[in-house]
Amino acid sequence: MRRVEVGVSLSRDLVRKLATSNLGSEAIRCFLYLASRLDDCGNCNVSQTSIAFELDMKKSNVSKAIKLLLAHGFISDSHQVGKIKFYKIVQE
Repeated sequence: MRRVEVGVSLSRDLVRKLATSNLGSEAIRCFLYLASRLDDCGNCNVSQTSIAFELDMKKSNVSKAIKLLLAHGFISDSHQVGKIKFYKIVQE
């Protein structure tokens, strides 16, 4: 079986904005993890619980990091399934 990779690139301006922000390392780690999980439509279909597990962080810290990323416009809400929210990278 041949593996096909689909990806969405991040703009230089977005990466620069992230690098010069004062979000803190946990928020930046969460952003980078979300970016690594982008589908071909730019959605990040991963729960906060999964992020916490993959990054070995407390879920409460992931929740705070997601709130910071939302407040600073790095991500937006994409959709929700039950209680699980999913996010989209904002490329503006």
